Amino acid sequence: MVRLRVSVIAGFLLLILGCRGFAEKTPSAVPDMFNATATFFPQNTPSMDISHWRKFEAEGITLKYPDSWKTVDQVSGRPLQTVENKEFHARLLIKMTNAIPSSFGEKYTAWCDLMEKGFSPNTTTQEAMKDAYTILDNYPDSVLSEQPISIAGRNAIEKIYRRPRGEPWYQVRDVWIEDTNRWIILSCYSSPGKFESNNVLFETILNNLEIKTGR
Repeated sequence: MVRLRVSVIAGFLLLILGCRGFAEKTPSAVPDMFNATATFFPQNTPSMDISHWRKFEAEGITLKYPDSWKTVDQVSGRPLQTVENKEFHARLLIKMTNAIPSSFGEKYTAWCDLMEKGFSPNTTTQEAMKDAYTILDNYPDSVLSEQPISIAGRNAIEKIYRRPRGEPWYQVRDVWIEDTNRWIILSCYSSPGKFESNNVLFETILNNLEIKTGR
């Protein structure tokens, strides 16, 4: 009986040690799960009825945006004062924002700027973008993605990043579209925690952008 008990105890100890050794050799998935950086990339969006959307036309560009959105002129009640984006050195054509009713008045969780920037001689899109984003040099790891895409049959580069603009940090999706003698830039901002839902609208706005050639 004593020998039987000793054998059982010894076997139990060997089982524990064996499990412990296996656990030490098997990497845990928990640290990777908690250390992962939340990154949002554009996805194929479902079809959306935009027949009631507002339309903006200027410089051979037609842009449609939700009818619930307002231009900054409408929000402020006066004409847009800023006509140039100093970081991009680009001319601002329109700035529009969502206007969500709340008990404290309207609140804004997203806005988009449509701009045009003249081509610089012998300057590639990548080089022009590098000059436009020098502010991001102050914020390591702020860029989430950068990739070539096609918009309205034209080459374009999409850049998604985070940056502070006062408070808090915003998530931004910029698309630089190559056109004849110019870049067309759509820059869309979203407040924290709202990017995934706002990006559905950003994607729809972008996919319905029309650009006339030879303007």
